[in-house]
Amino acid sequence: QLRLVPPIPGNRELPSPARLASENQLDLGALHQWARFIGTQDKPNAPFYLLNALSHRHGNFVAESQESLAKRKPGNPISRKLLTPTPKSPGELPARARLLVTAALAEDRIPMLEPLHQVLTGKQGPFTPYRHTTTHYSPAEQQAVTALARSIGKLEDRAKGIPAVTVMAVRDGSATDHPVYIRGNHLQKGPVVPRRFLTIVEGLEQTEYPKDQSGRLRLANSIVSPSNPLTARVIANRIWRWHFGRALVKTTENFGHSGEQPSHPKLLDHLALKLIEFKWSIKKLNRYIVSSHTYRMSGSYAPESADIDPENRWYWRFQPQRLEAETIRDAFLFTAGRLDRTLGGGPTSKVRSQDPSPENLRQNRAFYESSRRRSVYLPIIRTNVYKLFTLFDFPNPAAPAGNRTTTTVPTQALFLMNNPWMNELAGDIAKNVTGALKTDRERLSYLYESLLGRLPVEDDLAAAEKLLGAVRGQTDLEKLPLADWQALCHTMLMSSEFLYTR
Repeated sequence: QLRLVPPIPGNRELPSPARLASENQLDLGALHQWARFIGTQDKPNAPFYLLNALSHRHGNFVAESQESLAKRKPGNPISRKLLTPTPKSPGELPARARLLVTAALAEDRIPMLEPLHQVLTGKQGPFTPYRHTTTHYSPAEQQAVTALARSIGKLEDRAKGIPAVTVMAVRDGSATDHPVYIRGNHLQKGPVVPRRFLTIVEGLEQTEYPKDQSGRLRLANSIVSPSNPLTARVIANRIWRWHFGRALVKTTENFGHSGEQPSHPKLLDHLALKLIEFKWSIKKLNRYIVSSHTYRMSGSYAPESADIDPENRWYWRFQPQRLEAETIRDAFLFTAGRLDRTLGGGPTSKVRSQDPSPENLRQNRAFYESSRRRSVYLPIIRTNVYKLFTLFDFPNPAAPAGNRTTTTVPTQALFLMNNPWMNELAGDIAKNVTGALKTDRERLSYLYESLLGRLPVEDDLAAAEKLLGAVRGQTDLEKLPLADWQALCHTMLMSSEFLYTR
């Protein structure tokens, strides 16, 4: 909340800034900023001219200001707003100014307050630090600011050494309308059709696109227009699908007549309206969904509920769902302590994508299995997708996909059991846990909590100890000292409890 200090009636000797800040619980630096800003409002057309004049006038200030304002046409709209209705005393002006400042800084401000918004947020506004900002701070605060300034300087120097990343961009060319291609054949041209949006949304009568522009801005505005019933619903439907494993409209790419009806139409409309209310913030809609009771329900199975709703259509529990292929790989690397969580980075030249030979394919596979970067940074070769991804239902990279199928096939289990990479990951986990903890019970508790997200029960401990004993009885631990714990870690990585969310 912005607080403006009202004038002291009958007292022209104002207290010191430090005392004024202390008595009114204000930040001293901010007080100086506002005092400096009000001092610049000395022109009759300045938004806060009245506050500037109030600091060095007395007597019948309100009446004189109204009379002066009436003589100027069209007059100062902010001053007129401050004086309407007529204040009983000059002390009411700062309170009214506070309301105007709050309204001018709001995102949904009215057009009349736009000039005030520009002044407040401009270079001379009260929120822009001016030179020697530390002069009003204590010595300890000045030292902290100096240390931060040095840190900022070092970061700026480092930023200069980061190589620039070139990205693809689009610019307008010569805008033109195109003919209809009969049956999709570019050699059979039909009539020229003017550019416009979907007629089912904006109707047949639409204003023409500008002749000298591509129309991209017009298209973007039509896509997010409040009169467009599709965009918000399509986005909300896909976000719901990624959280719950199935969409409210199963045909995520088809909201037309041949698509399926939504299972919960009112819920879909509610989420679409929320997305618009959140100003199209995907982050806010995600937070809204994951904080709901439906998302936070247990995944426990209840036979009586399953008899009534075997497909869980009405969400009587959280439906267990397998992790996506990329998340499975990242989870493996993270639990083994291998995941590189560095943000950003350009493409790699270590993967051959154009006409790869058998040797190139072997090199590609070696790169994928040795890379520690998150899966989102791995290159995707459309003609030869990484084997782990294809096994766990990675979608066709040649086309966008709003939905993914989940299959259970023997090759998935064979990969998890026999791939040397999986055995190496299990070995890393075993090495970490045996090096950090001494007793078997401590190690088992840590493994269950870190890999499965829960503490073990007695049955879990008994089964794990039985497996450890069986491996120890069949293996020479002097040659392979971690074989027992490596086998247990490998088994836990392959378990459904690791691969599924509940």
